[in-house]
Amino acid sequence: MMNKTCKTFLILLMAIGAASMRVDAAVTAGNLRCEYLYDPIGLDVAKPRLSWILESKERNEGQSAYQILVASKPELLAKDQGDIWDSGKVASSESTQIECGGSPLVSRQMCWWKVRTWDRSGAPSAWSEGARWEMGLLKPQDWQAKWIEATPMLAPAHGAPRISIIQATYEAVDKTQSKDVTAIVAKALQGNQLRFEVTNEALGNVARGHAKQLHVIYTLDSIKHEMYVPEKATVNLPEGPEALPYLRKDFDSGKAVVKARRYVTALGLYELHLNGQRVGDHIFAPDWTDYSIRCRYQVYDVTP
Repeated sequence: MMNKTCKTFLILLMAIGAASMRVDAAVTAGNLRCEYLYDPIGLDVAKPRLSWILESKERNEGQSAYQILVASKPELLAKDQGDIWDSGKVASSESTQIECGGSPLVSRQMCWWKVRTWDRSGAPSAWSEGARWEMGLLKPQDWQAKWIEATPMLAPAHGAPRISIIQATYEAVDKTQSKDVTAIVAKALQGNQLRFEVTNEALGNVARGHAKQLHVIYTLDSIKHEMYVPEKATVNLPEGPEALPYLRKDFDSGKAVVKARRYVTALGLYELHLNGQRVGDHIFAPDWTDYSIRCRYQVYDVTP
C-alpha cells in the first residue's frame, strides 16, 4: 500500500507538472502585421490596423483577451511602456484588423508595438517579439516636392541627326488620289523628332473606301530618304525605339545620414536609382490609378 506521505508527494508532483504544462500551453502571438504588411513604411491610414497569428502547442486552444502596446521608441517598448497606446487587457478573441488607438499619429512618425494574449483558461502569454511601422505623408502640405519633367527637345542635341521634311503626300495605295500634306507633317516635327499618327482626322480623307498611306521624303543629316507609312500607323523619326526621359539630379546631404526616405510618384511609370543603384524592387510603380483624381506614391528607406 502507498503511505500517506508518498501519496501527498505524488499529488504535489502531479500539480507541479500540470502547472508547467499550463504555462507551456498558453497561446502566444506571432507574425505581427500592420495593414497586412510586415514592418511597413509610408502608411497614410490615420488608425493603422494591427493583426497577429495565434500559436499554441495545445489542441482546441484560443484567445480570450489581448493587450497591445505601441511606443514611440524601442527602448520604451522594451520596458513594457506604450506611450502612444496601451490598450489594456481587452476581452476579445479578435486578432486581425485591430485599430490602433491612443494619441493621433503624425506624418513620418515611427511606431514600435507588441502584443500579449490570454488563453481560454485566462493564463497570459509572454509578450510577442516587437514589430514596427512608419507613417507616410498625411497632409498635402507635407509634400515639399514639385512635379518635374523632361524639357521638350526644341533643338537638336549635340551629335543628334538633323531631320528636314522635303515633301509629304497622303495618298491612296493604288495611286488614284493624293493630297500634299507637307505643311501638316512639317508642323508636327518637334525639335528634331517626328512622332505622327497617320489618320484621316489629321490629314483628311483623300480617297474614301481606299487603303491609304503617307509618303514622306526627308533628309537626315543632309542625306535624302523616303518612307511609306500605312494608315493608322505612326511615323517615328529618327527610326528606332523612342527614348525614355532620364531625369538626374545631384545633391549633397551636408551631414552624416541617420535616416533617409524617398517619397516618389509619377504620372506614368518610373524606376528610381540612387548613387547608381536601383532603389526597391517595385515593378510598374507607382501603380495605375485615374491620374486626374489621385496618384499613388511609394516610400523607400534609402538610409544604407
